[in-house]
Amino acid sequence: MSNSKTLHRVVVGMDSVPRSDAPLNVAIDLARRFDAEIEIVHGVKPPHHLWPDLSPHDVDEARKAIQTRLEGSLSGARLDFVSSPHRLVVQSTGHPAQLLMQRVTHPEADLLVVGRHRRHGVLDFGGTLRAVLSSAPCPVWVQSGPVRVVRRILVPVDLS
Repeated sequence: MSNSKTLHRVVVGMDSVPRSDAPLNVAIDLARRFDAEIEIVHGVKPPHHLWPDLSPHDVDEARKAIQTRLEGSLSGARLDFVSSPHRLVVQSTGHPAQLLMQRVTHPEADLLVVGRHRRHGVLDFGGTLRAVLSSAPCPVWVQSGPVRVVRRILVPVDLS
């Protein structure tokens, strides 16, 4: 019996800014290599605490905006790979981390891919990324920038 594990389902958190392209590209590459299902998730925050719910029209507009971003940043086979409607999930939640946790839990995901998120100031103690890292039930791949070629690997050894 082998201990090796393969990927069957990859969830990627999609932000509305261009820096989320790097995690999306990593997730697509991994899903293609492992012939895994991929799901792209975008959480729409309600605009103000006094208006806790977004209308279905607002969520639909956010879905169209993310689809347009996908079409602008992906091309050819990459776009075809993620263009199925069931692969793009856009929902209104209290916080994007809550939506990501829902999507990796039911059905169970093998990997969650996210990007770095912008800092809001000197006293920023985390947001979506911190919440995801503290509660994810599966491994989390944080892709903070474009993929680069690995030229050197450091392997620390304590000789024990």
